[in-house]
Amino acid sequence: MSNKNLINDQMLNDAADHVNKPRHPHSFHKLMSMKITGETMKDIQQGDFIFERLIKSSHITSIVAESGAGKTTIMTYAAAKMAANGFNVIYINMDASSADLAEYQIHADQHGYEIIAPDMHIGKSPGDVWKALEEIADGDDDSSETVVIIDTLKKLVDMINKTSIKQFMMIARRLTTRGATIILLGHLNKNIGVDGKKNYEGTGDLRADGDNLFYLDGIKNGDVITVSTRLDKNRAQATNTTFEIATDRTVTVSSKYINLMSMIERQKMREQDSPIIEFIQNSMPDEGINLTKLERLSKEAECGFSRSKIGTVLGRYSTEEADAVLWTSKKESNNALVYRAIKLTPSR
Repeated sequence: MSNKNLINDQMLNDAADHVNKPRHPHSFHKLMSMKITGETMKDIQQGDFIFERLIKSSHITSIVAESGAGKTTIMTYAAAKMAANGFNVIYINMDASSADLAEYQIHADQHGYEIIAPDMHIGKSPGDVWKALEEIADGDDDSSETVVIIDTLKKLVDMINKTSIKQFMMIARRLTTRGATIILLGHLNKNIGVDGKKNYEGTGDLRADGDNLFYLDGIKNGDVITVSTRLDKNRAQATNTTFEIATDRTVTVSSKYINLMSMIERQKMREQDSPIIEFIQNSMPDEGINLTKLERLSKEAECGFSRSKIGTVLGRYSTEEADAVLWTSKKESNNALVYRAIKLTPSR
């Protein structure tokens, strides 16, 4: 046998010994018992969207809104859609009255998902929900077809207690490693944040330990409530979506996204500007008016509107970006801008 063949045989023997030999000292066996293998992962569904492009499987998604903004209505609609697609949907409702629960139960029976309401059972409480979820999380069942919706999280955990939220989010994370999809409904904090907006209620762990967090903004248009998502944390690479809720709670998904937060902020701005708008409209003759004359009229009437404020409002409602263009602007021969009211053409 040649030296080359001897070397090759030795290399094969060494490789076989390496495969059979434990790769880690015995003291690491407990750590190695948690090793992820292909066998471990084969039955766990990998991150597909299961409701629109908003909810991704095996993710923890928090949905935050003010009371009455439509989150429960939208999520019962989502529960029905996910159940129709073959998922085992468990809707844990701890925030509804008995009358509303009766209506939700009818909807759940019609659409094939489950309603859990601990307070409707003697001797049961949200604490029993916590224990049940913890037992499931510590088990070894494949939960890749299961969706758990918790409405609302504040009934299950102490939202201002870091330990309480942290412990529950650890349970939720263990559930997702079993393949479960966890959806947490929450409320807004009553305090205004540094960005001038209300943020989610709870400690930073709610956002940090979940995968996704988005807000629902709502506005009423006649008999219809328009609700839009506002994505905040977005590991799922979800897409903002707009819903329409009719008076009978029927939900439809709009084909076009509407940035309601921007619209709401513009409406608030319009309300703040309304005294100056009214002054300008009452002071504006058919031939138009410039800023200097409006400033003089404000001083004469002791309105208290400064030149700067009047100029800002004039500019704000004379551009195409405004929700409602109230007047046009045109430079005259002296380079001064003259503003003229927009004349509405009467309909025939």
